[in-house]
Amino acid sequence: MIPHPDFASRSMPRVAKVSGLTLSPLGPDDLDEDFEAVSTSEEKLTGVFGDDWPQGLTRDENALDLAWHLKEFDLARSFAWTIRDASGRYLGCAYLMPDPGARGRADAWVWFRVDALSEAAETVAILAIHDWLRTASPVTVRFPQNAI
Repeated sequence: MIPHPDFASRSMPRVAKVSGLTLSPLGPDDLDEDFEAVSTSEEKLTGVFGDDWPQGLTRDENALDLAWHLKEFDLARSFAWTIRDASGRYLGCAYLMPDPGARGRADAWVWFRVDALSEAAETVAILAIHDWLRTASPVTVRFPQNAI
């Protein structure tokens, strides 16, 4: 596999500090925390990515997803980060998915587990991450209506 053309010469940062939060690549090492966060946030996440995910998600399926996310990140095809607070607590994820059939644009999603932050703090964090994604990305970043 080759990088997405928009990211062949300019990839996304692996680690970023955004408003007191740390973003780092999502991968297999995050399985326990990610599966627990996704499972406890199922109602909040269902439909965000255009289908019924994560309904019925198994730990094994999640492990495959995380391995794929890291592979895609390493290949500069798409990007997924964990979001952690200053203490290292897993709060959620951010994604940047370049359009596979086009150049110059990518969709982004940010989600926080249900018990991560107050509603106001979550909104502030999402807006800060959105701003960072717009600045860090070499393409136009869109935030789908269902993006949290």
